[in-house]
Amino acid sequence: MLAIGESDLRNPVALSWLAGLLDGEGSFSPTRGVMISLGMTDPEPVEFASKMTRTPVSIRDDPKTPHHKRQWRIQVTGDRARWAMIHVLPFMSPRRRKAIEICLDRPRTRKLTSEVEDKIKRDYLADIGGLHKLGRMYGVSHGTIWNIVHGRPWLPKNK
Repeated sequence: MLAIGESDLRNPVALSWLAGLLDGEGSFSPTRGVMISLGMTDPEPVEFASKMTRTPVSIRDDPKTPHHKRQWRIQVTGDRARWAMIHVLPFMSPRRRKAIEICLDRPRTRKLTSEVEDKIKRDYLADIGGLHKLGRMYGVSHGTIWNIVHGRPWLPKNK
């Protein structure tokens, strides 16, 4: 396995390793945006893939039956998933290549329109609620609300 620090997607060895792992163990989904999922009972490859994609690892610790093992997972979504798909595409099998191309052909979606963003800013200034309350009201994270009210880009505009 590659050493930590060699996990840059610009490193062709690391990139081909990730492509092989995702080709064999990953899945590519165009539903609810685009997503790459990887789940394994061996934590080391998942943790390494997590570093490469800059995505946190979650642990599923509720086996359905006693003989099932703990599972480590990552789910890469949105623009980060698109970016990873573009980089691994040349290394993938024809079946996985087709799945990735379907994902990449899907247009980017935005959960919030510009009008809703303006309403969030007005609600925040009117002290309707704090970041967490507004996040729950609009179905986004409090970090997204913070970015909106402070004028920071939170999601690329549709092309």
